[in-house]
Amino acid sequence: MKNIIFFKPGAQIENTGDLLINKSEIDVLRHYGDIIVDDSNTPEWFINAISNTLVDKKLSEVSKSSLNSTFLKNLLSGNKGGIKTRFYYVIAPGHRSAKGFKSAQRSLFAGLKNLTFKLLGGRVMRMGFSIGPFDKLNGWADSLISGTYYYFGLRDNKAITLAQQLNFSKPQYFPDLAWCYTPYPENSDIARKDSGYVVLSFRSNEYGTSHNENYLVPIVNKIKDLLRSVEGVKKIVLAYQVQYDRDAAVYMQQQLNDNFETELVDHKLLLPEAEALYRNATFVLSNRLHVLMLAFQCNTVAIPLIKLEDNKKIVGIYTDNGLGDIILDAEQESLILHASLNSTLASKERFIEIFKYASERNTQLIRQKLDTIFNA
Repeated sequence: MKNIIFFKPGAQIENTGDLLINKSEIDVLRHYGDIIVDDSNTPEWFINAISNTLVDKKLSEVSKSSLNSTFLKNLLSGNKGGIKTRFYYVIAPGHRSAKGFKSAQRSLFAGLKNLTFKLLGGRVMRMGFSIGPFDKLNGWADSLISGTYYYFGLRDNKAITLAQQLNFSKPQYFPDLAWCYTPYPENSDIARKDSGYVVLSFRSNEYGTSHNENYLVPIVNKIKDLLRSVEGVKKIVLAYQVQYDRDAAVYMQQQLNDNFETELVDHKLLLPEAEALYRNATFVLSNRLHVLMLAFQCNTVAIPLIKLEDNKKIVGIYTDNGLGDIILDAEQESLILHASLNSTLASKERFIEIFKYASERNTQLIRQKLDTIFNA
């Protein structure tokens, strides 16, 4: 039996968190079949960063057609050569939320495509992602097409609960792919020469890509107050893994300059540089899930400062994995946050060990689930 896995990368190339989970997924899927990565609408640098050019193939190397057409052709002709082959169509992990008629229409067309592939023996899968919110129309549409997937794996229990409420077809639990990410080897050329700083990396809106200063103001005020309560904080490094977060980093530096020494890393961090920055930090404070998870993978305690209602995926993943106690609710009183932050920092080695254990457990679970999926 041979497995050929067609991989559809995520669309958000401006988000290094998406780079992280796309790379993690391809790295683990490589154990189960030959990888063909759709490079038709994705820049070459992103494709090269998430795949291994020595063993993985690009779609453009094997076909002059689109991913959908190539997959369909393989389903129609792939088992005529004597070797029985299974074909998988894997959609990149991430987050799925939708509203409006056009979005629902796109979902239904995608579901029709999935159903066609399914009837011809193709296996369409999406794993390690979260969902919501949906308006009523899109909740219905996504629920309707969920049955066209061979495997549909959500990365936290809050997402599974929502899927069950919307009557999705057989939603499964599948951990976030960042749990099985292996950082790059340390590189002296990009290693930080300093240490002991605090890294801040924040989005400045509830959803979307537009800078919203009103959203950030109360969070920045809490950050000022919080950092004054931590003994020994001398330097703040502002950074961003998402290009759309640059305005937030610039604004936060302006607001913190009077009270702290600050540094702005004024370009989007890719994985090796982000790892070098986080590795030497005292701690990382963020409202971006994959900033937090990457920092923890670099053995640095990563603390969410979030509005709980706006950041359900962080709440879900941290809570599911024994890290819920270190979440800072940006809408709580400052004295409560001071106590919580300082308690976390006093026990930060323990929380790093909790993350390591969760990472090992989730990596093992990911492999177990993939063994079942690909050997069924």
